[in-house]
Amino acid sequence: EAEGFRAVQAGTLAEGRARLAEAKAGFRAVFVDDRLPDGPGAEAALALAATPRLIVLAADPVAAGAARLPEGTCVLAKPFLRTDLLRALHQSVSG
Repeated sequence: EAEGFRAVQAGTLAEGRARLAEAKAGFRAVFVDDRLPDGPGAEAALALAATPRLIVLAADPVAAGAARLPEGTCVLAKPFLRTDLLRALHQSVSG
């Protein structure tokens, strides 16, 4: 929030889908981790193709299927620094 963004957290794909569905104003960007308790986040990202900006966090971007993700998807390889995360977010929302 210090960077001018408000974060909404979800610990599973199911929680994330619920948060997206209940959002009144929508989201400018969605971060999804490739390894979640109830499934691979990169696979779920394919269903979120209508999301304005999508950022996938992955330990192994190739294994996460980065090549199959929608055009414009940012893939941020783990581990990353806070500055990397903020740069990816600012680049994603600025178009």
